[in-house]
Amino acid sequence: MASTNDGPDAKEIFESVRRFSKDFLEYLYAEVEKDGNFLLPQEAIAEFLRFLRDQPGQPGLSTGLTDLEEARLGRRLYRHLCDDALAAYRRHTPGFQKRLAGAPRKDSLANEAAQLKEAGLSYAKIAVHLNRVRGLKPDSKDYATEGSIRKLLKRREARQAPHSDKTQG
Repeated sequence: MASTNDGPDAKEIFESVRRFSKDFLEYLYAEVEKDGNFLLPQEAIAEFLRFLRDQPGQPGLSTGLTDLEEARLGRRLYRHLCDDALAAYRRHTPGFQKRLAGAPRKDSLANEAAQLKEAGLSYAKIAVHLNRVRGLKPDSKDYATEGSIRKLLKRREARQAPHSDKTQG
């Protein structure tokens, strides 16, 4: 969003160009998708900038902004244009799934460790067994330790425990 230093004219210009760029990108992706094709975000940005460049100039039209304000506004608009193009790409690309943040879950490992714990093995023996079965060496990234097994089972129990409703009292 435009900063307060840009004045009300810059804010209005920023908002109107941002709305236009979002609408343009949505239209562009929808049209290309109809043809069974797909655009990468950088291709959509290039198409938008080409469209702006090809518009006939209007003599006497002035934004009333200083060169510095126009430069700031341009950088900010380009950054938002990149974000909007990526968002439109995600919405219009079939099969695109946003990757979840964090490490992948280890549900199968946790289930196997829980079965071994129920069979009476200690955390240390569970770690030794799982490492042997999976063929892991101590310098491996996925090498299980007594502590890692304990934490894995603790998180598993926390996910399976029914959550209490704090609003009821």
